Amino acid sequence: MKAFVKSINYRSPLIYNILDYLKRGTRRDLRYRLPLPYLKGASSVLDLCGGTGEFKKFLPAGCQYSVCDASPGFVAHLAKSHIRHFQWDLHRGLPRFFPKVDAVVMIISLYQFRTTSIDVLLEAVKDIASTVVIVEEVSVSPQKQSALTRWVKNYLCATDFFVPVELFVREEFESIMKKRRYDFISYDKKYCVGCYHRQA
Repeated sequence: MKAFVKSINYRSPLIYNILDYLKRGTRRDLRYRLPLPYLKGASSVLDLCGGTGEFKKFLPAGCQYSVCDASPGFVAHLAKSHIRHFQWDLHRGLPRFFPKVDAVVMIISLYQFRTTSIDVLLEAVKDIASTVVIVEEVSVSPQKQSALTRWVKNYLCATDFFVPVELFVREEFESIMKKRRYDFISYDKKYCVGCYHRQA
């Protein structure tokens, strides 16, 4: 895969974690705890856009955990951490080599697909897992940003296949989940969950 990173945020796990902590502070781990009630009984989990594999720390011992991410820096970190991983740009769709798993999770990443392949992605993951859990950070109202703010975000987060987009507004995320037959769960004003369970 060609070098996909234009920004500093996705080039280095260290920089990503520092910026993430500055943004979320003591609530940093909440996003990893939100999917857990919907993963009970899952013995294998695929984490899409899973970065450095932090979510593994929150899963039960023995759960088969794997990560898909496009960043070469994150993939190198996953390899050093001995976490099963796949390097793939999900804007191109799901690859055929993805394994069947009990559950797929995506944590604060779906919004990055809103202008490219969100509907295709939400449907495709249903074919590889009986449970899909989407955690998103949402906005109360549409965000208005200056040209300078957009430039800074682009510098920090842009990749070859997309430029940063705004977080979902809560109602927008709810509408997308219901359109694709996912249950919508509101945690608080900042976080929402979408959950799909295949009927037996």
